Amino acid sequence: MKPKALLARLQAGQFANVHYRDFIACLEYCGWRLRRVRGSHAIYGHDGSPDDMNVQPAPDGTAKPYQLRAFLLQEARRASKGTGT
Repeated sequence: MKPKALLARLQAGQFANVHYRDFIACLEYCGWRLRRVRGSHAIYGHDGSPDDMNVQPAPDGTAKPYQLRAFLLQEARRASKGTGT
């Protein structure tokens, strides 16, 4: 799925069956960059956000819904400060 389409899907509240690799592409599309990896945990950061995002895939290869919601919350905070994509 294309990152822009996934972002629209997430903003519509559809968090089920999102492939982890698609979520990572969406993170990077929105300006998040991989800072480090420790085990299965990938830490992403953004210059417009003071907080890092800790993401890891679910056992079935999908993104975890709570991480998708946390991503949207971070994006909303950045947008409200005028640093959104």
